[in-house]
Amino acid sequence: MVISHTIGTVPFDRKSKLVMYTDGITEAMNPGGDLYEDGRLLKLVLYQGTQSAEDLKITILEDVARFSAGTEHLDDSTLSIVELVR
Repeated sequence: MVISHTIGTVPFDRKSKLVMYTDGITEAMNPGGDLYEDGRLLKLVLYQGTQSAEDLKITILEDVARFSAGTEHLDDSTLSIVELVR
């Protein structure tokens, strides 16, 4: 497997957040077989990004749970949010 990536820098200002996640988040399925997907997560982060890192984590996990509506998760999920606060 070949994985391509880009190395660079981006500004990380006060109150900026870095959201890192595994595919267990974006591949969560609803009862209809639809995936949660990156676009849904991005939209949620853009709309709710002014929350604290802790509150944003809770918002994301609650949204994934609502979307999944009790469907069994077949993959592990990891979510990490880093926020510059000083």
